Amino acid sequence: MFKSFRHILCFVILCIPIFCFFSCKKSQTAELFNREQRFKLEYGSFENELNLFDISTNGDVQTFVVMQDGFIYISNGKAKKVMQFTSYGDLLRIFYNPDTNPVPSFMLSDNSFDSKQSTQSAVSYKFNMPGAISVDSEKNLYVIDRLPQDRQEQDLENNLLLRDVVLRFNSDGNFIDYLGQHGPGGIPFSYIENIYTTLNNELIVSCLTNTGYAVYWFNKDGFLLYNAQLSADSIPLVEDKNECFVSLDKVVPDYKEHLLYIKADYFLSDIDVQSGVQTGVSYEGTYLYTLNLDTEKYEEPLSIPGYEVTSDSGEKTAYTRSLDFLGVTDSGWFFFMTPVEGGYVVEIIQKNGQKLIKKILSVADDELVFNNFSLSKDGIITAILANEIEASVVWWRTDAVIDALIK
Repeated sequence: MFKSFRHILCFVILCIPIFCFFSCKKSQTAELFNREQRFKLEYGSFENELNLFDISTNGDVQTFVVMQDGFIYISNGKAKKVMQFTSYGDLLRIFYNPDTNPVPSFMLSDNSFDSKQSTQSAVSYKFNMPGAISVDSEKNLYVIDRLPQDRQEQDLENNLLLRDVVLRFNSDGNFIDYLGQHGPGGIPFSYIENIYTTLNNELIVSCLTNTGYAVYWFNKDGFLLYNAQLSADSIPLVEDKNECFVSLDKVVPDYKEHLLYIKADYFLSDIDVQSGVQTGVSYEGTYLYTLNLDTEKYEEPLSIPGYEVTSDSGEKTAYTRSLDFLGVTDSGWFFFMTPVEGGYVVEIIQKNGQKLIKKILSVADDELVFNNFSLSKDGIITAILANEIEASVVWWRTDAVIDALIK
């Protein structure tokens, strides 16, 4: 009888991991955001194709996607072009460098009454290396571009190379001008990490410096309103983290007010007890600071929960890592994400930190050859997911989940 009981006990113990596995799989599936496939893009040089892996050119894959009012804009750095699509993948407009792109096929049509041709337009502009893009509510397009080497400048005082500008095109596709640090035609920026537009059609340029960030806030006419120089020394540190060192990870503007949200990661040095030598660093936490540009004062920082990871290498060890700051919506929800098995975990947090939504964005392993994500003002996550054959443009309607939670 004892043997029978032991057999039964062993069977139950063996079944527990299996039950947990299927329970976890069910729970994970229930936490998935609904992914919508919008359209696919082939690789090539035609007007509706992407150049992501041209081995004849060096450098990073400078390809970015944003969604504004249902239209999808893609900046393709290697091809030196920017494309505008409907959410169904119909090409509406292309801005292209004629030195690196063929004339769009719809421009060669002899049929002037072609209905498709009448809805498409092409703008010739000699981009050098287009980067991140932004579109305001009036459909003005802003594109980061790199100046030719002979027009780049050196900031000797801060040891910075000034080479980036922001190009402005109006809603008809006409080039307006370029913005530098002090406005139209100003001296170039240092490396621009990203650009943003607000509900009032103001432009924010976030640049990396050797000590942190330089943020330039322009009004809709391109005149400088604010210039914020941000470093770890400029933010008020959390009281119980005095022994930590701080890394400013990202800066994102508010859509409605003159506020900057600054993500700061705290780390602690790991010291070997016997030798007294630093052996590494350990993550201690993330805080999101709010800087009011009108008052030049910081609000109390919001603690952002890290993502807990369990490592199976050797012994099972648990640790916490920082999440990437994706952005903020016009309704005041902060979005953070980090890669996990099967995709990405997204954490959505209210400004007051009271409500937290945690969901999963499903992304297949073969779609991770290259990807780029962006967040719209109303909470839609849009992405380019590239495999070895083609690229998919997808989105996740997180706005519907937030609306349901509020109601």
